[in-house]
This record gives sequence, C-alpha cells and structure tokens, in this order.
Amino acid sequence: MSQVHGFAHQSGGTVTIRSELGHGTCVTMYLPRVETASKQGDLEGALERLDGGPALLVEDNPDVAEISAQMLEELGYQVHAVDSGSAALDLFDRMPFQLVVSDIVMAGAMDGIALARALRQRRPDLPIVLVTGYSGSAAAAETEFTVLRKPYQLSDLSRATAKAITETRSSVASNIVRLQDARQSGHRQTDSAGDS
Repeated sequence: MSQVHGFAHQSGGTVTIRSELGHGTCVTMYLPRVETASKQGDLEGALERLDGGPALLVEDNPDVAEISAQMLEELGYQVHAVDSGSAALDLFDRMPFQLVVSDIVMAGAMDGIALARALRQRRPDLPIVLVTGYSGSAAAAETEFTVLRKPYQLSDLSRATAKAITETRSSVASNIVRLQDARQSGHRQTDSAGDS
C-alpha cells in the first residue's frame, strides 16, 4: 500500500481507502488526466480565439501589476486591476468578468487560492489563472486551477489563459472526478472510518 500511495502522489494523484468491517475494503486510485491530441487541438484553437473582454487582475506589487496589465491588454482584454482579494471580490460582484488572473501570495487576509475558490463558488465557469514564483504555492493550486509561474512572458500568459478557458469549458460538461474532490472525499471517508 505504501508503494501505491507513493506512486499516486508522485504522479499528482491520490488514493482513497474505505473499509467496513464484514464488508471488505475498497481502494480507489485517482490519477491526473493526460492531455489528449484533441485536447491539445482545443488549446491551440483557444489560443487563436482569445477575444478579450473584461479581465480582473489581482496583484499587490504595483510594478508587476503594471506589466501584467500591459500583457493582458496585448491579448485583447480590458483590464481592471486591484491589489487584494477583498477588493477583487467587491469588484467582481459589481462587474462581469471573462477572466481572472491573480497572484497567489498576497498581503492581506485572503491569498490567491482562497480568492479563486470564492470566485469559483460564485461562477463555476470562470477561467482563473493563478500566478506565483513559489513552487510550494504552485503545488497547492495546480490540482484546481491553471498555474503560471513567474517570471513569465506574453506567450506564457497567452497559453495559460487559453488553457484556463479550455479546461473551464470542458469541466462544466465533464463527468470526470476532480482530483481535489477525490482528496476531500478520501479525507472524509478516512475520518468516518476512524470514528467507527
């Protein structure tokens, strides 16, 4: 079991175990989906169709915010920049956005991952790109959102944006289990098994 657990987690997946006395044990392994040729084609198509619209940029470093806003404008977006998660939620409730690009590590009570989860609760089909220069932050977010590592160029931002759009569109109609949901379910099952 330790080898199965190690393999699953090194592959970016997880394992859940459910055991019931007198009924047996069920072990379920969840592994990340592989990019197929058609999905790669969808990504390339999304790159060609980036049509802009209003984008919310959340970045607490003014210099980085200015450069990021310029890049998003080059991609055709009308950028509205704020410097905190709370300001982002306030603006999001007043305006419709087609894309959110947020730093993960920010000053204040809400980091980028918490912000992205709150926005996804409000609008599940919202494309979100999280940006970070810290590998630990990236690992925590990659199971749920598109992550872009700093430093990045316009082409990197363009690809990340297209990926977020493509994944959001496909996940709305998909019946594939999200890795984060599987992990949370596994924790709940483990907790309830320990209580019995």
